[in-house]
Amino acid sequence: EVLKNPKPEVRVLQMGDFSINYELRVWVSTYEKKKIVETELLKKIWYAFGRNDIKIPMPAREIFNVEEQCRDINKEKEELIKKTDLFKEFTEKEIKSLIPITKTKIYGINEIVFSEGDAGDSFFVIYSGRIEIVMNNEKIAELKRGDFFGEMSLLTGEPRMASVKAFIDTIVFEINKDALRPILEKSPQMLESISMKLAERKIKNEMKLTKHSKVKISELKSSFKDHFEQRISKFFNLIKK
Repeated sequence: EVLKNPKPEVRVLQMGDFSINYELRVWVSTYEKKKIVETELLKKIWYAFGRNDIKIPMPAREIFNVEEQCRDINKEKEELIKKTDLFKEFTEKEIKSLIPITKTKIYGINEIVFSEGDAGDSFFVIYSGRIEIVMNNEKIAELKRGDFFGEMSLLTGEPRMASVKAFIDTIVFEINKDALRPILEKSPQMLESISMKLAERKIKNEMKLTKHSKVKISELKSSFKDHFEQRISKFFNLIKK
């Protein structure tokens, strides 16, 4: 409902002792929807702050055990990540090395995680909520806790193949290329295992759209595996030994 033209404006109003006050100005086509637009904008700002670890100062004292909360969420991260097909061959030490640099992000209902064609180099595991996968303006899948998405961009640097949005309030764990690089550099044998997982996943997705004979599937798996092995090696600058 917010108009693209005139463009939205953000201005600094005041530098306080413990805050910076901003004013956001947007234009709407129908004044009657002003309150609805304000509500939606504030929700989107709140979720965006959460994803970027921006805390809103409150006129009250909050006491909580940060160390205990971090320990609990890290345990959840570890359990979910090691259960994903992509990382089943990783050692416990390798999984644990991912935890401190895995980001936790929150998305509100109908918020876009990324759009089809976007550049990206990260992968997501769903901690809670539900996600919709949309391709060519058509919903093709719905994912829940423990499911993952975005692996092609993480491992090959390919643009996002579909759009992803939160169906309800959703928390995801995000792993990017820089987090995975040290593991692939130290354990190049993982390259073959991951390439095979990607090949199997791609075939599974293609079978939803077309039918292949068993012979064709076997040939495709081998072809896709070789293709992904080359793409991953190039993307991460790996030298096979």
